[in-house]
Amino acid sequence: MKHIKKILCLTLTLIMVFSSASVAVGAITIGNEEIDHLPQVYISGFGSRILHYKDDPEKTSLFFPVNFDLMMNNLSRFDKYAADSLKNLDPDIIYNYLYNAFKDTFGAAALKGDGITNADENVVCEPTVLDYDGDGVYNFNYDSRLSPIDLAADLKDYIGLVQEHSGSEKIELIGASYGTTILMAFLNDYPEMHKYIDSVLISVPSYGGFSVVGEIFSGDFFINHDTLTEYAYVGINNEDLGLFLSVLNKSGFLKIFLECMLIPTLKAVALEAAMDVIRDIFGTIPAMWTFVQEEYFYDAMVNLYGENYADPGRENAGLISKVTYYQEQVMQRLDEIYLATQANGVKMNIICKYGRPPMPISEKGSFMSDGAVDVKDVTLGATASRYGETLPEDYTQARYPEYDFISPDKCIDASTGIDPLHTWYVKGLEHTIKNDGFNELIDYILYEDPTVFSGDRFPQYTQATEDGGLAPVTEPEIREETSLFTDYIKLIIRIFELIIETIKGLFAK
Repeated sequence: MKHIKKILCLTLTLIMVFSSASVAVGAITIGNEEIDHLPQVYISGFGSRILHYKDDPEKTSLFFPVNFDLMMNNLSRFDKYAADSLKNLDPDIIYNYLYNAFKDTFGAAALKGDGITNADENVVCEPTVLDYDGDGVYNFNYDSRLSPIDLAADLKDYIGLVQEHSGSEKIELIGASYGTTILMAFLNDYPEMHKYIDSVLISVPSYGGFSVVGEIFSGDFFINHDTLTEYAYVGINNEDLGLFLSVLNKSGFLKIFLECMLIPTLKAVALEAAMDVIRDIFGTIPAMWTFVQEEYFYDAMVNLYGENYADPGRENAGLISKVTYYQEQVMQRLDEIYLATQANGVKMNIICKYGRPPMPISEKGSFMSDGAVDVKDVTLGATASRYGETLPEDYTQARYPEYDFISPDKCIDASTGIDPLHTWYVKGLEHTIKNDGFNELIDYILYEDPTVFSGDRFPQYTQATEDGGLAPVTEPEIREETSLFTDYIKLIIRIFELIIETIKGLFAK
């Protein structure tokens, strides 16, 4: 009997091994092309591929309907209107200028009160069709202004097209940035589709929103003096501006200037125009509301639409219904959706970027981010230091002591994230940037079904290299601290260098 049991166990083991191998490397034929992986549906970030102007015979894709010529023209006239407003002590001058400038520039992107229909009849949206890149990769193209709830229904139909075209019942889904909001809405609203999904890769997601959008929609804004300096150095890569702001910041003048002069002036002069622009243009776009975090959402609704914003009889009730549904049924339940999908047998994975300062126009402007979204929001809970700092010296890992989830640079504790075994961190790449190594990481996760401890090639923490690859993070974060005096001397030297360069340029002419 023992021998029979051993033979049965060996037989079952071999069947499982060979069946697993056939899933991993089994060939799929699409047309005349043979691929060795499941079809992949890629849901890209914010920016439509299927919008164009009605009178454009070429049907040139509008990434986002913006009139750039008018934008530059309006910016060139800002100083004139600001001076006139100050001279006449008339804030309406600057209000009218700002409102009309934004309406001219972005008005074609606005939707009507249903949150679906174009407000500008000159903008046309093409129907979604199959977009095949080859090698089993399909792109889901969509109007990125629309609600993820509507786009999730379109994604469901699109997956049916992919299954028919590829002949494969199982697929893989990859969502990037805003594409992850559509992905999570789809996973939530259509759980019956989980059986057709082999794996999901959530790459640098924006599904947790942006604090800066929430603050502005709520009728307020803030400029972080510390992060403004860092953003000049790293965010826009301007050493001269960063040095200048560093001197102002360390002297204390930058904080005084922002909090006592610039911010109050902007609020007094521009806030009313900004709120009207948001209500009439950006607030009509459901996608913009997906960037408003829970802590700001209801204040933003009251700010833009009043206490009775939920009244079903109001003009923009359709829009409000859509954005509220996403907020309450998806954004506030992201962790539940992730775990429910995983429990249904779908392999779930996250890629998070970090190591860059966030946009400084937010009260949260010092949190660790990829320049756009915060680490905690991306990973649904990971603990991260503030930008430019490390975790406290006495910090100990919060969960799973049997694993080491602390980053080698002492900036992140992945153990508090929703799925630390399947969450990878890439340091140094900003939100919208990929390199060859990042693309290889995506393929590694999708094709090899690893955990963060599966091998040395792509450990949990990697960083961008100058040759376009990724290398393991190995060193603690070390930042050179400079004093006001040393920065001041550097600034004086740099000013003399610029003067000399200017004089040389004049003589050369």
